[in-house]
Amino acid sequence: LLIGCEDDTQITLTPTQSISLPKDTQAEDSTTTTIGAQGEHQFVLHQMHTLYVSSLSDLTGTRIVSNKPLTVISGHECANIPANVGGCEPFALQVPPTLTWGTN
Repeated sequence: LLIGCEDDTQITLTPTQSISLPKDTQAEDSTTTTIGAQGEHQFVLHQMHTLYVSSLSDLTGTRIVSNKPLTVISGHECANIPANVGGCEPFALQVPPTLTWGTN
């Protein structure tokens, strides 16, 4: 889930797996386009606008670049944590910007 924090936030998304996204994130009735693995898709989000990105495949390593602050929420609808416990629960977390990651 991508959430715009400021108006006119320009975003480039480079997925690690094929995904389908709206051609126009500003139109409610937009048709979709398929972005292949490592293909780039550019779009604009405004403050409090959202874009839900999903895939049946693992999107770990997907690159998201923006010119303004952007909130990124990642997760899974059925996570087994720890792995040896039966059943599953939804799991979500806010991903910190790479600029704030440590070097060790």
